[in-house]
Amino acid sequence: MPESDFEFSRQSFDAVSQEYKDARPEYDSRLFEYIDSVRHFTKESRILELGAGTGIATKQISDTWHSSITAVEPGTHLTAEAQTRLAGYTNINFVTSTFESFEAEEKSFDAVFSATAFHWLDPAVKYRKSSALLKDDGLLAVFWNYYGRDDTETDMQKLYEKYGMAAPGTDMRRLQQEKMKNRRKELETNGYFHLVNEALFNRNIPYTASRYINLLKTFSDHSRVPGINSFYEEVFNFIENSGGIINVRITAQLEIAAKNAAT
Repeated sequence: MPESDFEFSRQSFDAVSQEYKDARPEYDSRLFEYIDSVRHFTKESRILELGAGTGIATKQISDTWHSSITAVEPGTHLTAEAQTRLAGYTNINFVTSTFESFEAEEKSFDAVFSATAFHWLDPAVKYRKSSALLKDDGLLAVFWNYYGRDDTETDMQKLYEKYGMAAPGTDMRRLQQEKMKNRRKELETNGYFHLVNEALFNRNIPYTASRYINLLKTFSDHSRVPGINSFYEEVFNFIENSGGIINVRITAQLEIAAKNAAT
């Protein structure tokens, strides 16, 4: 992805920090239970989180292990939301910075976590730098939430197609599967890590019309769609006229990797 696209995505997330706070759900608790079954962290562990956003995963990481967390987030508005969310957590240090500019002592962290953010980091930097900052037995845990719908409502499909976007049914699932495959492949072929565990977790969450629109606004590509505000209005009306609730299918992809031995 060109550098300008990286910067656009980072800025677009920060511009919708309120919508992000309202609409993005916590991660499936089974995901953290799975990580714990692979490696148990303690209060003495040091964890680096990349792309902390509004602190959703940060809170779950802290509540699970109570470790010392350095949470790196480039967006000033997102960082402010995270600091408010976690005001009473003395074990978390928020750093407003890109990972590319972040500085820390090599081999100083037990784990690097990144929740729905690792794909926005510079490919030429993220694996090399994560490896350098991790202890020799450290783990890289990256995970993403993918959003869709289980139904194939014709009117909703047509609405997405009208604005030139992937529909939330079969097409969206195919695109998500391609992303999952590519992200797994990248982790396997980066040269600095090797995959040791992976898992998928599925669940459904009901959304009101207004909260669903806020969720859509947190997807960086939507802001580039011509007529996007008209699309939001039509989706809102569709949900309101269909009972006021839409069930969102969320698939969480977890990939856990270990450092390659030094050559």
